[in-house]
Amino acid sequence: MSEFHASISFLTLHLRPAAYAALVFTLGLLSSITVVKYRIEVLLAFPRWLSQKLPRMLSLSALPMLLIIFGFNSTAILLYMLTGAAHYLAPVFIAFMTGTHIGIISILAMGASAAPPAAQEQGMARRRFALLCGLLTGLLELPCFWLAIGMGMTLGGFGAPVDDLAAMALVRLSVYARMIAPVLFLSAAIETIGIKLMDGGEKKEGGP
Repeated sequence: MSEFHASISFLTLHLRPAAYAALVFTLGLLSSITVVKYRIEVLLAFPRWLSQKLPRMLSLSALPMLLIIFGFNSTAILLYMLTGAAHYLAPVFIAFMTGTHIGIISILAMGASAAPPAAQEQGMARRRFALLCGLLTGLLELPCFWLAIGMGMTLGGFGAPVDDLAAMALVRLSVYARMIAPVLFLSAAIETIGIKLMDGGEKKEGGP
């Protein structure tokens, strides 16, 4: 069996834990409504900080933006997967909190980007394509995240023999580099295009 087919088979074995990760992520996403509604500051702190940093990233040119998005996503998701070496519940907790943070950031972004109807009518083709890029980004990135969390859940946990834990981690690292990282790079490229389209449209509508 080729390494490619072996990686596909390995990922297939993790579809069930990945589905569980998707469910936990969705619960976290829904919890963001409650967090924002009742202003639970301890959970709002990180999303607010990240939202403040986003305008600075939007000012970058396309290539640095692509590299930052890919570098952050691929490194973060890899580390999330490896937390399974401590306990299988660690990736589960991360899946929930990631859903919560994404939900909060989305709610904050919607509140901050409300535009008057006249502005919304301009550049609709650009906006639609940018939204399509956002949809494709999610369709590529989220399954990668869920599969990585699923692989982390089965990594072994604290107390497993060191040799076994190292061997299991190496298998997952190999599959991650071969199958997940390239998809995350494609996702980052599409996300960059979408961001640049939206940014360009807003500059055109709002002037220099």
